Amino acid sequence: MTEQKRDAFVFYRSYYEAMQSLPPEDRLTIYEAIFAYALDDEEQETEGVPAAVFMLVKPTLDASKRKAASGKAGGKASKAKATRKQTASKAQAIKDKGQETREKGQETREEGQETQDPSPSAAQTEAVCPFGQILERYHGICVSFPRLRSIEGERRRAVKARWRTYPSLETFEEVFRMAESSPFLKGQNDRGWQADFDWMMKESNFPKILEGKYNGRAVGCTERWDESYFSDPSAYENLQPL
Repeated sequence: MTEQKRDAFVFYRSYYEAMQSLPPEDRLTIYEAIFAYALDDEEQETEGVPAAVFMLVKPTLDASKRKAASGKAGGKASKAKATRKQTASKAQAIKDKGQETREKGQETREEGQETQDPSPSAAQTEAVCPFGQILERYHGICVSFPRLRSIEGERRRAVKARWRTYPSLETFEEVFRMAESSPFLKGQNDRGWQADFDWMMKESNFPKILEGKYNGRAVGCTERWDESYFSDPSAYENLQPL
């Protein structure tokens, strides 16, 4: 039964030289039998010397057939393996591209957020500003100053603005302690003016208290204070006490 036709097979020169001593008729019979078996997988009936020679050559022909079959199977396997590898490479490339796109998108979003507003948003500042704790510390430290009922409206906006610049309860405590230790801010001046919480929270006054511009003794002066002092007491800070 024919299994598969082939185009080539292995035949050693030693076989050819050995058969040269045989009669032409035997050589033809052997060649026909070898060709039919090696190329078309057909085993012809032979006898005598041709049958003996064919039996000697047949193992080589079988080995040639096995090698050819193995080569085709290996080729198919290699091709399939190469196809799988190529498919996997394409899939990985797509995955890597997707990851790169996502990372670039994230970087773009982060850059956009930084460009739009590098500082906390108003809602975030409102959420994190500890209004209640600031009020408690003011009442606990600034016992010489007017007490507050609440932090609302313009007062709330002022506190929130100071917190955005000085986001630390310790800083607020320091301002309150320095204000409480300042006779000048507590009313010991010739007009009897006294600071209050809202004055402390003003943008121009908060850092001046921190800088110690109102530290020291009560102030008296040979001149009368004019009304500009109450809008900006720092204008008189260089006057010498009596």
